[in-house]
Amino acid sequence: MEPVDRSVQARVHRSPDLFLSHSSRDKEFVRKLAEDLAFCEVDVWLDEWEIQAGDSLYDVITKALEQSRYITVVLGDNFADSKWASDELKQALARERRENRVIVIPLLCGKVAVPAFLEDKLYLDFRKDYYHGLVRLAGMVHGVTRQHIEEAVRVINPQDIRSSIES
Repeated sequence: MEPVDRSVQARVHRSPDLFLSHSSRDKEFVRKLAEDLAFCEVDVWLDEWEIQAGDSLYDVITKALEQSRYITVVLGDNFADSKWASDELKQALARERRENRVIVIPLLCGKVAVPAFLEDKLYLDFRKDYYHGLVRLAGMVHGVTRQHIEEAVRVINPQDIRSSIES
């Protein structure tokens, strides 16, 4: 696997697979998820990997939200307290309506109630089985059918990152 080019020049033209919207207080889970997804060859946009000193937070994040194929909303214990995550979610939902396709993927990782405006969306639950959620998310990004993903999860029952990508 070739690492993602995160240079200033590459950032201008890159369209990441996945933007991880989250509260900074849920960063421990988000870092692990980003690293595991990158291992599964998913091009992840994570703020601390992408934003450089001197960058405009608003401009860089807005551009990434528009360029990423999917935007995950990490619904952790601190999501409700994050103004940035709330603003990112609003922009992502507006883009989803504008493009008339699935863009926003809720990820449950804490004891948080799903916000009312996301209740009609199927979410990925990382609370009980992290690696099953990882396989489902990576498979979705890579265009694997849901039926194939569910069969792989059932047969392989991934318990770590190595077995997750074998599915």
